[in-house]
This record gives sequence, C-alpha cells and structure tokens, in this order.
Amino acid sequence: MKAYLLILSLFIAVNAIAAPPHITRELNLPRSGDVIVKQQVEYKDPGRAGADVVWDFGQLQPINPEYTLEYEEPIYVEDSLSGGFYLMGKDTVFASLLQPSDAVFIGREHRTLYYYVFTDSVLVTLGYQNAATDLHYRKPLLTGKLPMTFSDSLSHQYITEGFYTRSVPFAESGSVSLAGDAYGMIILPTGDTLRQVLRTKAVQQKAEPLLTTEGDSATVNTYFERYKWYARGYRYPVFETLRTVIYIDTTETNRYETAFLYPPPQQYSQVPDTANANELALMLAEENEHSQSSGGDQDDIWAGMYYNIFPNPVITNLQFELYLPHFCNDVHVQIRDKMGLTFIDRNMGAYPEGISSFTFNLSGLMPDNYVLDFWLDGYLVHGSVVMKR
Repeated sequence: MKAYLLILSLFIAVNAIAAPPHITRELNLPRSGDVIVKQQVEYKDPGRAGADVVWDFGQLQPINPEYTLEYEEPIYVEDSLSGGFYLMGKDTVFASLLQPSDAVFIGREHRTLYYYVFTDSVLVTLGYQNAATDLHYRKPLLTGKLPMTFSDSLSHQYITEGFYTRSVPFAESGSVSLAGDAYGMIILPTGDTLRQVLRTKAVQQKAEPLLTTEGDSATVNTYFERYKWYARGYRYPVFETLRTVIYIDTTETNRYETAFLYPPPQQYSQVPDTANANELALMLAEENEHSQSSGGDQDDIWAGMYYNIFPNPVITNLQFELYLPHFCNDVHVQIRDKMGLTFIDRNMGAYPEGISSFTFNLSGLMPDNYVLDFWLDGYLVHGSVVMKR
C-alpha cells in the first residue's frame, strides 16, 4: 500500500499551460454568414468536471448524416404604431419588437429558426419557429456567456409562451444555470486531438404539477443538460452532448441522450476568421516554447497527463480513462473512503504513451463518497471524488 505521506510530498501539477482556456466575444460569438457542419454520433458520458480532463470520443460512430447550421442576419420590418421593429427571418415574421442591432442574429437548423441576441456579455435566445411551433421567451433563455473561463458561472430564470401546431397555446417557466466546468484535451471521432479545450455545462430545469390517475398529486421535474467543448483557435464548439432526464417526484421515468460532432476542418464562413487563425498560431508557438523549456524539469515529469472518470455518481462499474504523455512502468490505483479505509488497491502494471482505460466494479460498496487516487511511477498525480449511489 502506498504511504499517504506521498499525498503531501509528491503531488504534481500536470497542466502544461498555466492559465485555463477561455472563450470570448471576439473569438467565439457566432457570425452571420458562417455555415457549421454537424453530425449526430453515439453518446458517451461526459465524465468529471475539473482540470486536466481527457475526453476520448475517438471511437464513437456516426448515427445520422451530416447537416448544416447556418447563421444569418435578421430582417427588420418597422411597426408604424410603436416605432419599433419586428424581427424576421428570410421567410417568416418573429413578433418581437426591438431596435436593429448587429448583436442580433438567427440560427437556421433542421428547418427551425432560432433567434438570438447578445448584450451585456450574455447570449440569450428570444425564441424559435418551425412549421409546428411558434415559441417566444417573455424572459429570454440564457444560452451563453462571453467571456467565460473555467469556474465562471451564472444562472437566469426564463418564461416562455407559444403555440404548438400554430394553434394550441402553452406556457412554462424555469431556470438555466451555465458554467465553465472543465478543461483539458479532447479526442474527436475524426481522430483529431485538441488541447486547451474548455467545456461549458448548461442545465435547464423546470418543475410542473401532475395529477395521477389515482387522484394524487406529484411533481414532474425535467432536466435538460447540454455540454459544449470549445477548443482554442476554433470559433464554434467541436463537440456537444445533450441529455434530458424526467423525474416524477424522485423516480426517473424517461431519459434521452445524444451527441454531435462539429468537424473542425468543415466549418466555413464568408469572412476569414483572422482572430482564430492568430490564436492557432500563438498556441503552436507557446507549446513549442514550453516543450523546449521543460525537457529536464523533474517537477514537470507528468505534465501533459489527463484523466477522466465516469459515471459519477456510479452504480456498478466506474470507468477510469488515463492519457499518458510517455511510457509509465507502474500505474497504481486506490479507491478509499474519506476515513482512509482502502477498498481497491491495485498495481495495474506498465502502460505506453496514449489512452488507457480501466474498469472498477463498485457494486459492493455502500452509497457514499469515495476517493480515487493514482500513482505514476511512484508519484501521486491526482485524486478524484467518486459518488456511489
């Protein structure tokens, strides 16, 4: 068993770039005229939050063919009575009075128009339209924040009303929380490996009363969770996962999960994205400078190591993925409770540079919080809290 003294004496910072990545208006706000290619792929659990995470989506298979998301400028029609302007797409009127602004734009995806406005560092959705639905947010839906970096967060309430099939009225309200919850390295289904990646997490939730067939009352809680991965040097996300979970009181009744790849080489625009081209060049120069200056630094021996665990909370099998920047003679893993009692203590052996995966069966453990620690050639590199339910 490893001595816990190592926790104090041999903890190593592994991130090669000191500052976490960030997204900004200049680099990441969508632009009218840009066309984004999306492809639906298999879903994989996004894994833990925090620093130095690896997201290995390299083996995910496509589900549906590629399609496009297009951003376009709005058209305005003046209202003679109010002096304001109706916001329009190319082929439909969106009854929202506001002044013309370059911070308003439209996203067209799957024959649906989404109306956005960016103001005071916050991106919100005003509503959307398609052949079946006309939806307006009386209190706009929080969609993004620019700038944003790791640990930034905010939350908003939203109120919406509209018509299904253009005739059946509906209304709802709820809240949205948004955070920069993780950063690290991503491996895409295309085989691209991108570093300096920021992940954002948005959770939209609402609660509605329900009268059961027995006449009892219950509460329907709906959670819509969206993760986006932004890689430095690219304006748009490179990957996205969506998950909706519905509970009646505390019992899960329905779940939907999917994911989308945004292949970086297939994004294009009418205007060259000079700002992000400069970021890519700067990032390459920084990485070259770092590799030259840290070659013999013992404290930097595991710089460039990334890891992930999922699901968390776990019911049965915990997946542990580890990216090694070079060969390791001995990977050692422990899972213990917060009092220090060890339940799993394994020497996993030697592993080469690259991604390795491990599975730990935790079905025999009681629901509680546990700690996963791992050592690389005797160095305690990281620990992570595992929740068992």
